[in-house]
Amino acid sequence: MNLKQKSLKALIWSFIDSFGVYFVKFGFTIAIARKLEPRDYGLVGMIGIFIAISSLITEGGFSMALIQKKDTNQEDYSTVFFFNIGASLILYLVLFITSGLLADFYNEPMLKDITRIAAIGIILSALITVHVTILNKNLDFKHQALINMSSALTSGITGVTLAYRGFGVWSLVFQTLVGAILSVILFWSLTKWKPSLNFSLSSFKSLYKYGINIFAQGFTSIILDQIYYPLIGKFYNATQLGFFANADRFYQIFVRRITIAYGKVAFPAFSLLQDDSALFSTTYRKTTLSLAFILIPLTAFLIISAKPIILILLSSKWASSIPFLQLLYIDGFFFPFLLLNQNVLNALGKSRVSLKIDIFKKIIVVIGVFITFRIGVQALIISQVTSTVIGLLFSILFIKNNLIKQRLLKDLFPIINITICCFSFSIFIGNYLYSNIAILLFQILIFIFYLIISRLIKTNGYNYFISFIRPIIPIPIQKYI
Repeated sequence: MNLKQKSLKALIWSFIDSFGVYFVKFGFTIAIARKLEPRDYGLVGMIGIFIAISSLITEGGFSMALIQKKDTNQEDYSTVFFFNIGASLILYLVLFITSGLLADFYNEPMLKDITRIAAIGIILSALITVHVTILNKNLDFKHQALINMSSALTSGITGVTLAYRGFGVWSLVFQTLVGAILSVILFWSLTKWKPSLNFSLSSFKSLYKYGINIFAQGFTSIILDQIYYPLIGKFYNATQLGFFANADRFYQIFVRRITIAYGKVAFPAFSLLQDDSALFSTTYRKTTLSLAFILIPLTAFLIISAKPIILILLSSKWASSIPFLQLLYIDGFFFPFLLLNQNVLNALGKSRVSLKIDIFKKIIVVIGVFITFRIGVQALIISQVTSTVIGLLFSILFIKNNLIKQRLLKDLFPIINITICCFSFSIFIGNYLYSNIAILLFQILIFIFYLIISRLIKTNGYNYFISFIRPIIPIPIQKYI
């Protein structure tokens, strides 16, 4: 199986993982959100940054280092495994001891117990980090998709059951933990790798040298991506944070999952091509256009359809989250391409360059947060969008092949123009539709119309995307696309 076939198979399973799993999660999210109050989501969101930071410190950037290293062995994997376990135990103990301080900081006594229970997920995550890394390195997303689907179904059923039995915020906490426990059981049962009882200091140093840049990038990303949660929780209230948290959840499901699906395949695939500059450049151009072909119209659709989606699926009690969601989708218009460029630089071994871009982006975030945190939640999100746009522009500058960039810009124009024409028309007609269901159905038709026009014009984005997925399309249908 050549790289294209292997990458396609990996991408298919990565998308099944991202969309199949998150479609299931999305269904359960709707059911739970209709029962719980925004405040419940706000309480969980208040500790999200601390759990996320602890999980990242546990992983330490070693996963990316293991994927990028060509000659990894059992000693490397075992070294990382035992580091992860040791770090997770220490961090859980820190959170357990300081949980009372977190509760005092937010003036929410319940957070003490919530933190102590929810933080168990850090240890559970550490138990499977190496297993997931090995599967990613081998472009084996089939097993991950099957495991994650089982975990999503089990955790979702748990969350819905507890929510409708009156457990409130605890339904969200135990939903996550049940899914994590099942993931540990399945990854250890279905994958062949087991750690050996050795820890190599030389292996640790070698992986640390590369991984520290990835870790620093991830650490600052979590701090600045998640900083909105403690700020909103502290300076506003749990209900406002709940509106933001659920908007962010919708954003993660509809936009970030596509990005993650591409990124999970792109990094190991580009790593395999790092010594062939011509093939690397061609693959980069085609990958970017394929991503643009789907994401540019999708984000436009989601921005316009945010109001009917929220009101139909979650009810009017969540209406205050609509402007937050629309701004987050604007960020989603640019973020996937920034992440793709950073994956390209990391795959080339230029993690230091990627880190510099990321640091610059985060300086913009810090400045924006400092200026806007007392103005309102929408102002905070606007500062995030601004930093993403600036980060993307700088990442483009570091992609050295100017010919590729010129051809990309030329190829992107038809995608952008068709999107603008289609959705400008949809906004005009939408003003005369008074039913949320009618508006949403019309927007879906416009998205389909975008695909039809792209098919008739045969844009390069359309051609590359169809060429990439053609092997999985039934033969009778292929002649129509």
